[in-house]
Amino acid sequence: MGPDFAPAAGVMTWQVGAAVIGILALPLEPMLVSLGKPGRAVWVRLVVGAAFLVALPFLVRAFGLTGAGAGLVGAAAALALGLVWFILRENGNRPAAPPSTPTV
Repeated sequence: MGPDFAPAAGVMTWQVGAAVIGILALPLEPMLVSLGKPGRAVWVRLVVGAAFLVALPFLVRAFGLTGAGAGLVGAAAALALGLVWFILRENGNRPAAPPSTPTV
């Protein structure tokens, strides 16, 4: 992007890291929906988003734009881990399929 963008290179690197985590975590939310728990996905998004918004002013004040970028990576990781946790938790609690009876 040229020398004019050099000061933003640090925060942009963090943003790329958050995007990579987001891409890897992309199928997690549809998995929760397919398990019949779409509310869990919304809950994780709300909690992580609220925590990020609360932490953001402190991160920026302490570390500048690098803190904002690192916070974004932390939020992406927390979102992915929260979704994985609920998937693993809910996957073990699905009712068993009724046994099939052979037709004669």
